Amino acid sequence: MTQIRQMSRFVSVVAVGLTLAFTSTAFAASNSPFIGTWKMNVAKSKSSAALPQSFTYVVEAAGAGIKTTFDSVSAQGVKEHGFYTVLFDGKPYPNIGSPRFSSIALTLVNANSFTSVSKGKKPQVMAPQ
Repeated sequence: MTQIRQMSRFVSVVAVGLTLAFTSTAFAASNSPFIGTWKMNVAKSKSSAALPQSFTYVVEAAGAGIKTTFDSVSAQGVKEHGFYTVLFDGKPYPNIGSPRFSSIALTLVNANSFTSVSKGKKPQVMAPQ
């Protein structure tokens, strides 16, 4: 009976520990300035290139990194859907579904910004302004 009680206590302690670990990870992710949904306001946007008809960008927590899903309709009416899961380690990760970029690499600058390097047909470097 003593072994059953000890095992029960051990399982309880492990369960509480795992719950706290998952809760703190979810809490930290929910406080990230990168997590959320962004929709482009075409009427308020300016660019020297043709603007898309629509663009939606969804960022979710994915372990120590993020999963990004994007949907857009180009100025010519071509629909695009893609996604990538990436860590903030500066290494390239596959960008699935994008006809323009084959990979993306993110590097954390500080708690509120990161740099992004996309490679493919037209390499781009985007940095915080």
